[in-house]
Amino acid sequence: MSKLGLSESGKESPPTLTLCALTYHRPVGVAQMLAGLGQLTFTGLPPELRIVIVDNDPDASARVAVTDAAKSIPWPVSYHVEPRRGITYARNRALSEAGDSEWIGFIDDDEIPSPDWLDQLFRVQREYDADVVSGPVIAEFPPDTPRWITTGDFFSQLRYTTGTCLPYCFTNNVIFRTRILRELDLCFDHRFALMGGEDRDFFQRIGLAGYRIIWADDACVHETVPESRARARWLLQRSYRLGNTLSVVDIANIDSLKTRLRLVTRACWCVVRGAFFLPLTWPLGREYPVLYLQYIFWGAGMFAGMFGSRYAEYKSVHGD
Repeated sequence: MSKLGLSESGKESPPTLTLCALTYHRPVGVAQMLAGLGQLTFTGLPPELRIVIVDNDPDASARVAVTDAAKSIPWPVSYHVEPRRGITYARNRALSEAGDSEWIGFIDDDEIPSPDWLDQLFRVQREYDADVVSGPVIAEFPPDTPRWITTGDFFSQLRYTTGTCLPYCFTNNVIFRTRILRELDLCFDHRFALMGGEDRDFFQRIGLAGYRIIWADDACVHETVPESRARARWLLQRSYRLGNTLSVVDIANIDSLKTRLRLVTRACWCVVRGAFFLPLTWPLGREYPVLYLQYIFWGAGMFAGMFGSRYAEYKSVHGD
């Protein structure tokens, strides 16, 4: 089991962590996220924490919000502008600002961590000697959210038993060893700059290299679903994009006949399942046809990715 390091005095020394968040036109969200970080609590030795905010808006629209929020939290916060358009440029800028920290973490600018979030991530890391630790994002809804959105459970993600080893994870709730970057000469792939999926690709490469990616089910962050996402059109576009990036990433990392056959099988299953059940759902409420349309859009996105088509979600605007 991995232990904390020892100082010259023989006492445990805390891990060092650079926690990164990207932002784009969300000054209120990033301020709330920073306020949430200010409420973190630790049962044991807390990490030596520094926070890096990278704004992908050339106009630095979040500067004032970050500067004001940083005054009320106990850790140093640095703010950087990455003018090159694309999420991978902002993520790699964050990596470059991590310095000599032992650990790097990511959280989204529209999330608020539970008070014990980092404590739980490091607890699981020590218990399982993990190289990467990730946890769940809990969706929360404003009072005026349409009922079919909440009953349809569209924003819940898969959750696992703590200690489960994963093939990949995402940047919305994660910490990982900084040395992995050096050992794999790793960064976020600019092919995904405007389409997203860069985090799945990044961590899938880490998993394929043999590093341990471990799930921490009690390390929760919370995300309020905005009105712009509580719509059928957004849900279907997201399904298409997720299917598209899934196939593009898998082929980029392991381009083999086995990979392509697996993707074709999965895409066919999604389309057939959606098309079969869709006509039966119309009397049941809006959430059911949207659910089965999602299967169709997911499968269509996978097929498109297999034939080289990339859905550039961030081509016109970053964000939702």
